[in-house]
Amino acid sequence: MKAFIVAAGLGTRLRPLTDTVPKCMIDIGGKPLLWYHIRQLKYYGITDIWVNTHWLSDQVVSYFGNGAKFGVHIRYSYEKKLLGTAGALKNPRSGICKAFQKSPFLVVYGDNLTNFNYLNFIKFHRQNSAAMTIAVDHSSEPWTKGVIEAKLSGRIINLVEKPPENEIKSDLTNTGIYLCEPQVLNYIPEGFSDFAKDIIPALMAKNLPLYSYIMSGDLYLQDTGTPERYQIARGGFPSIKFPFK
Repeated sequence: MKAFIVAAGLGTRLRPLTDTVPKCMIDIGGKPLLWYHIRQLKYYGITDIWVNTHWLSDQVVSYFGNGAKFGVHIRYSYEKKLLGTAGALKNPRSGICKAFQKSPFLVVYGDNLTNFNYLNFIKFHRQNSAAMTIAVDHSSEPWTKGVIEAKLSGRIINLVEKPPENEIKSDLTNTGIYLCEPQVLNYIPEGFSDFAKDIIPALMAKNLPLYSYIMSGDLYLQDTGTPERYQIARGGFPSIKFPFK
């Protein structure tokens, strides 16, 4: 199975830190944030990894290279102009779309620190014959994220991106971890597009089977996209149980 790590964002909310460091390379416990994603995927046997880059991309490539020293194979999709979380998969310069057309693939947002169990996620996706499965988590502030409404089976019936607080119907939120069948690529246009705002609604409109997988147990996920959340991630890091530590 291949994985795509979305890592090209500018990280404007983390400035001035990201003036000189790409968002995916911010320090967590002495290692770049992206390092944890790659180690986590490697632990679960996912070694064919693509990473998109944009701002200060040379720092990413210089540190990780082709991935050999980390036991994986890394290829890069450079974006001269940002293409969005979904549009990145249709970058005509990189060949990434062609590489993902034959089998299911993971999409992982690179600005989260997580110890996610990918094997259980993949198993759930296959059991439900899903076109796309979204990892979700219970949130105390769902209005700041994409809110997922689902049946007891996990079948998704609605996704609302950052709804008003008084309109919240669920505390389940999108974590930015997806497992997609190749058919999902057919709904992604060339140019800029976003999974939550554009592609997932398009898939739902076609009544394709979209499922939510609830993170549970000691699984951890923390967004690092703001100074406050970054400090939470750094503070909580010592207590996280990574399977590869």
